[in-house]
Amino acid sequence: MLLRFFPELDWTDFEFKWARRFVISGVIIYLLGLIAPLAGQLIQIDYLSFEKVTMRNIAMQWNTFLDLFCLLVLELRANAAMELISIGLTVGVIDYGKTIASNKEETIVIRRDISSPDELFTQDSVKTLRDRPIAEKGRSWLTSGALDELTLNGRDIHDLDFYEYASLNALAYANGKLSKCRFTETYLIGSKFTNAEFRETAFIRSHFSDELKYSVFKYCDFGTSQFDGSYLMNSEFRRCQSTGGSLVDAKLEGTYFRESKFQGADFQRAKLQNAKFESADLSNAKFSGAEFRQTSFAHVDFTNANFSYTNLKDTAFTYVTLSGCDFRGTDLSKIVTKDRNGEDLINNYDWSESKYNATTKFPANFDPKQARMMFDETL
Repeated sequence: MLLRFFPELDWTDFEFKWARRFVISGVIIYLLGLIAPLAGQLIQIDYLSFEKVTMRNIAMQWNTFLDLFCLLVLELRANAAMELISIGLTVGVIDYGKTIASNKEETIVIRRDISSPDELFTQDSVKTLRDRPIAEKGRSWLTSGALDELTLNGRDIHDLDFYEYASLNALAYANGKLSKCRFTETYLIGSKFTNAEFRETAFIRSHFSDELKYSVFKYCDFGTSQFDGSYLMNSEFRRCQSTGGSLVDAKLEGTYFRESKFQGADFQRAKLQNAKFESADLSNAKFSGAEFRQTSFAHVDFTNANFSYTNLKDTAFTYVTLSGCDFRGTDLSKIVTKDRNGEDLINNYDWSESKYNATTKFPANFDPKQARMMFDETL
């Protein structure tokens, strides 16, 4: 019977639109079954009010038709409505299962294409992925795809967009260049980047670590690339460099920077609790609004860095250069002033030409003038 009403339906290839049609049809019939008897009573004709026999017979026939119609609707409600709804839900479940299976098949195809990245990173190679966002002309894209444990060594990748929920966990990337790529809310947990060059590449709110795994960057050149809002907890940057890069709002708790140069980097509002910097160049870096707690800096050059309006509670500076820094509005009152051997630290820093104002808080017995700091109330 259903094939008579839906002759074009291909029962070997369900589409979700048919699930909607079945369910809606069932609901309509069910509602008609509720309304029809009431409507039938309202529009029935009182045949006894007619004096002519002919009109009385017509009225009786009309009432009989209404009774039969109401019985038919009630019968359909009893037998067909729930059946249609059940079929619709079944079709929907089957289609959903096929969609999941299809997505897995697409992932397998993508995995196979990975062996030739030059072919993968084109519009045609990823056209099977669903939910494509609006992409710029000439740019490739990938969204909601799983490419975990992928190895891409010696490959140059450019103009490629990874959107939310794209998974590249445990990515191994070495001796290549990432140019003008965008990773938005992408998962790269436990990834390793070695001797990689990043040019105008942005990682926005991307995940590089979780409670169990973290990412490692070695000998990487980030240029002016961005890690804004990204999750980099407990990750490691070893012998990396960046000039004017951005880590605004980045989650850097427990992150380890060793022998790295982040000159002019923007750490504003970054979370740096328990982070550790050793033998690093952070000259001209911006730390305004960053959160410090038990953060450690050893053998670090902070020349002309901006710490204005930050709280450096429990932060340890060992053998650092702080000349030309901006400490206006900064709370330095609870920084670590002595090393493990009890030797004085704070008076061994180079504070020359650093700025402070009336709201700057210093540790007890510290004289900013004696440290050759400059009082500056300008904004």
